[in-house]
Amino acid sequence: MRYAATSSIDTILEREGGFTLEELLEEDELLQECKSQNTKLLEFLCEPESLAKMVTYIVTMPSEDDSESRRYKYPYVASEVLSCDLSAMQDILLSVSSGLVEQVLAILQQPPPLAPVLAGYCSKVIVGLFKSAPEQFTQFFTDHWAAQPDSLISMPMLLPRLLLHVGS
Repeated sequence: MRYAATSSIDTILEREGGFTLEELLEEDELLQECKSQNTKLLEFLCEPESLAKMVTYIVTMPSEDDSESRRYKYPYVASEVLSCDLSAMQDILLSVSSGLVEQVLAILQQPPPLAPVLAGYCSKVIVGLFKSAPEQFTQFFTDHWAAQPDSLISMPMLLPRLLLHVGS
């Protein structure tokens, strides 16, 4: 007789009363479940609200009053999830209309020096997107520059901002 083990992620996802992104971010199995392509989990994580909240965790410095999980665990796990090689998530992140990559790069609008931990999370996500989907990543920038030539991530705007933060 076989027994199917139910993961803590599945238990949370099947909860009748609902669940929050933060409950998932607390789970040690989250990254493994993402990599194993847990369909229900990926559907939830690819919702615009979930993606936007994870991006907020990696671009917004927490306050001293925030919980320890908000200050340390949520941004770290969010950056790991966002940089996973998940095509469904990459498609949404790299769509010009989502504005999520632009939010990640908006960290460059902050005055120097950048908070090293936030810069690390953001660069991890950008590098992860580039490594996982180089053609799609390049196409995103080409499409974005054509559609919004004066945006932060247009070449004339991006390079000076990058150079400003080289010392960070």
